[in-house]
Amino acid sequence: MPENNEDKMDFISLMKKKRSEDSKPSVIGEALENADKAVKKAQELEIENDRLKKEDQELNIKNQELEKENKNLKEKIDRTIKLLKKSEEMINNAIEEKKQLEDEKQKEFLKMEFQINDLTNENNSLKKKVNSMENIIKSSTSSAEEV
Repeated sequence: MPENNEDKMDFISLMKKKRSEDSKPSVIGEALENADKAVKKAQELEIENDRLKKEDQELNIKNQELEKENKNLKEKIDRTIKLLKKSEEMINNAIEEKKQLEDEKQKEFLKMEFQINDLTNENNSLKKKVNSMENIIKSSTSSAEEV
């Protein structure tokens, strides 16, 4: 019977050994598990890549919209600058014209003053002549009356 006991022990130890070997993953099992993990990781990366591509497209669209808006704003600024320059030119021309008109006015006033002086002098001269003639007429009428 001792042999029988030893056989049982060998059988039990063999079973334990087999179970421990069965619980250890095999090389093929590990490879399949690793391949499974790699496939899952690749799928996750592909999903992430698709998400990033979509985000990139959205950013490109936004960028194009911003570039278009930027271009429109630059054109608007250019038009505004041209308008301001034209306005400034018109204002400067108006100022220059006003100065010229003031100079012309001043010259005309001086001319008029000279004309007024000339007319006043002529008027005074004519007054003197009229007075002189009146005196001559008075003296000739009084001489004629005396005669």
